[in-house]
Amino acid sequence: MTMVRSVPVGIWVDQDLRARFPDLRAAQEQAIRRQVDTQAQVVSPRVREDIPAPALRANCAINAAFAKVWSAEFNEPGWCLPYVVDGSVAGGEALLGILDGFLATPSNDRRVIQAWADHLGIGHWLKWIQHSP
Repeated sequence: MTMVRSVPVGIWVDQDLRARFPDLRAAQEQAIRRQVDTQAQVVSPRVREDIPAPALRANCAINAAFAKVWSAEFNEPGWCLPYVVDGSVAGGEALLGILDGFLATPSNDRRVIQAWADHLGIGHWLKWIQHSP
């Protein structure tokens, strides 16, 4: 559940940081490389057998979206290979299409999160609580 909440907005934030703070790019790239490696482990048979199917499908599509964004940025096409093999690359591409339909602003955070969750069939897992200071 935390991935659907954090990854779409995180992509926006990472892209903004990359554009505005070139001095941080090397450190950011190292962090993203570690994250891509960690996320790719979900396609291993050992991990797959421990995750319920709806959560696994959602997780793999989210991971595929993340890998696709950064594989293009860092010229690492192999990062998408685990998701091509497991069939979730199309789901990741669909999520990125949804992301592209929103302006990357904080006012759209909740909308894009809900849109990703709805697309993944887990929108009913979310419960939005009104913020009160």
